[in-house]
Amino acid sequence: MTTQPPKNPNLYVSPEGYSVEIVGWMTGLIYREGSREMLIDSEMLVLPFLLCVYTHSISHWKPSYDAVPVTPEERKRIVENIRILFRSHGYEIDTFP
Repeated sequence: MTTQPPKNPNLYVSPEGYSVEIVGWMTGLIYREGSREMLIDSEMLVLPFLLCVYTHSISHWKPSYDAVPVTPEERKRIVENIRILFRSHGYEIDTFP
């Protein structure tokens, strides 16, 4: 998979239709799929990992998609999407429940 270099250094866009934006050092990520988005807790780390993603925070989309909770399978897919996207730019992520 190839991705375009980010115009915003905090925004990583996949040709698969999702993106991840780093919104702060200990604030989190905004994960987007189409018109849906969610805030995911994370924090920056020292190399070899770029950041730690707190998977428990992958629980719901922002309104108006927030009525349906995120399933465990969807959570796993989202984490893998984030991992693939950052790996394509030479970074690794860690996860914590």
